[in-house]
Amino acid sequence: MAGEVTIPILPVRSIDETIAFYEALGFAVTHRQVRPNGYVVVRREDIELHFFAMPRYDPATSYSTCYIRVPDPDALHASFAAGLKRALGRVPIRGMPRLTKPIDTSYGTRQFGAVDPSGNWLRIGKPNARSIEDDPVALASESELARALRIATRLAESKGDVEAALRVLEVALRRGGGSEAERAAATAYHDELGTRDAPDDPRP
Repeated sequence: MAGEVTIPILPVRSIDETIAFYEALGFAVTHRQVRPNGYVVVRREDIELHFFAMPRYDPATSYSTCYIRVPDPDALHASFAAGLKRALGRVPIRGMPRLTKPIDTSYGTRQFGAVDPSGNWLRIGKPNARSIEDDPVALASESELARALRIATRLAESKGDVEAALRVLEVALRRGGGSEAERAAATAYHDELGTRDAPDDPRP
């Protein structure tokens, strides 16, 4: 059977807060229920998300996530960033909400993350290449630095553990090795993670 559609239903602490965030990203509210329980549906082109209200929900303990496959993650990221800049005067890169930069992962995707005010993590991307983790020959020839970058990417992008990812990269970069391109990629990713881990700057 063809034509099936899967739509995530995610918890949020505030419907109004959720609407404001997703409208900044370019979504439109297509349905809102106030009673007996808060519920809202937002849509942007073919992306549809549903949210239900949990007033005591703690974003810091959120494990809610979904993956959204799109044809051009870089273009969508640019649009999201522009919308947040207009709405907030800046693009938040740490805490909640936040927007991470598009990266090529070791597991074969190009993706970025958008975390809403309730801690729901949208992972947005597309298949980019065959995963190195499915290629024993490539894994066996992988340099220590390339392996560190792969592990750091998984720690930061899949688990949200930026501090652990930074430690892995710092150790590998101190040891040296790897090609010039690998060192450049590892250094650039380390620097980008450092901005996520730094205190947030509320200035535009």
